[in-house]
Amino acid sequence: MSSQTTMAGTLAGQYLLIVSTKSARKHWSSGREMDTHAWVWKQRLKKTAHFKRDFMNRILKRELKHIPRGKKGSLQNFLRFSYNALRRKHLTLRKTRDETFKELVKKVKKAYPDFIPLYDKDYFKI
Repeated sequence: MSSQTTMAGTLAGQYLLIVSTKSARKHWSSGREMDTHAWVWKQRLKKTAHFKRDFMNRILKRELKHIPRGKKGSLQNFLRFSYNALRRKHLTLRKTRDETFKELVKKVKKAYPDFIPLYDKDYFKI
């Protein structure tokens, strides 16, 4: 008999749910007691989000309006390019735009300490 095991949680505790594929019966057995609300959120945040390409493009188009272009080959353009790439990765990791921008500026400043990025300070709270 094949069965599938999944974890289910409530505020009262965590339980082990065993679903048998042949009999379609559900059996609940008590698992270890823990703060499952926090556990469920941690598990949810571990999973990567999957977005369609057009959805990501719309988000990035809106966010890149707040980072002006620079001259061809400038560090400002490099910042925009890098923000685009890093933000796509961070969207799947469920990070905010402020976290992404802060991390990116920190990396660029490490390599080029004199660089002053141009951006909308009301939009990006860093």
